[in-house]
Amino acid sequence: MKKYSHSRQYGKRVMNWRTLVLSSTILFVALTGHYSNLDSDVYVAEPNVYMEPVVVEQESIESKIKKYFPRSHVSMIAIAHAESGMNPEAKNWNCYYNKNETIVYSTRVKGSHSTACKKQHRKYAWSVDCGILQLSVKGKECPNEDIDTHLQKAANLSRVQGKDAWVVYKTGAYKKYLADK
Repeated sequence: MKKYSHSRQYGKRVMNWRTLVLSSTILFVALTGHYSNLDSDVYVAEPNVYMEPVVVEQESIESKIKKYFPRSHVSMIAIAHAESGMNPEAKNWNCYYNKNETIVYSTRVKGSHSTACKKQHRKYAWSVDCGILQLSVKGKECPNEDIDTHLQKAANLSRVQGKDAWVVYKTGAYKKYLADK
């Protein structure tokens, strides 16, 4: 059988010019990529050059409320002032009490009503109101979440229940904070 120059004979000729160029290009790119990402250990400052400190201002809570409640931000800021005094760490516990508020229950009992726990009864709380807008969470501890997550949950709640989800809105207690704006 006749052998042609273009026929393959595996194992005889492993390296040709194409594989040599391809492998050297890959090696070159890998090495330059590796060494280009290394930082120098030595930093030399220019003489007589002083950098001014850059102060990065954090976005205020009110501007974040504007972002999550674009149409009703004025009343939501007033609600936040009335609910928590704009304190992101605010907590208020809820307990079940009898009519006289002399007996506290750890679960809902017929004839009981839910209201803010007295300090000595917090261990019987069935829920806790957390954060700027006092979102209710079952249990005795608030979730560890940032302000944006809290406001997103509040925005979702307001889409379903409206502002009536907040007691200070229903009672009108938030209105005294509208005068400040």
